[in-house]
Amino acid sequence: MTINQSGAILMRNNLSRAVLATLFFICGGLCVGAQTIQTETLPRYEIGGQFYAIGSGSNSDLGAGGAGGRFTYNFNKYLALDSEVNVMFDADDDYFVVNGVHAFAGLKAGARNKHVGLFAKARPGFTINFHRAIGGSPFDSERIVTPAFDVGGVLEVYLKRNIALRLDASDVIIPFGNDQIEEVRCPCPRRLGTTHNFASSIGVTIRF
Repeated sequence: MTINQSGAILMRNNLSRAVLATLFFICGGLCVGAQTIQTETLPRYEIGGQFYAIGSGSNSDLGAGGAGGRFTYNFNKYLALDSEVNVMFDADDDYFVVNGVHAFAGLKAGARNKHVGLFAKARPGFTINFHRAIGGSPFDSERIVTPAFDVGGVLEVYLKRNIALRLDASDVIIPFGNDQIEEVRCPCPRRLGTTHNFASSIGVTIRF
């Protein structure tokens, strides 16, 4: 290879790098500009209510339904601080019993356009079970507070600029460790370990 050929190759490589760098900065500038515009028009705060249900993984006494509230702060179009509290209860004509509380706060990240948004969420928190069975009798119970982790997906449908329909589906992971439970139908201690509990919710969000 001659010196001229080497010089030509070097020039082409340098030119390619320069073009790529220029395109990178142009794209970066466009993205920042677009994000600024979208952030200015995107509602920062969201509050809402939802109906909530969680299935009992490994018979961990968590299967229940309830309702709750939610607060979200949007950092930008793609990332938000997301929190919610749900109260689990049983209701009938003759009684109303609060079974427990689930609370989570963490990050929600994804993408959205004018009509819909699709996000992933990861939120640490805790669960409180007010009536966990501890013996063979249905009247023997205790209150237990356990750390938990909620990970899953979120679908948002923007009905109007300030009103959205939100649907959640997630796995609530609860590390019970060496805690044991005695079921009414089988009064024999059983180690719970780490349970995976499918949870879902549907609600309405007000954005401002």
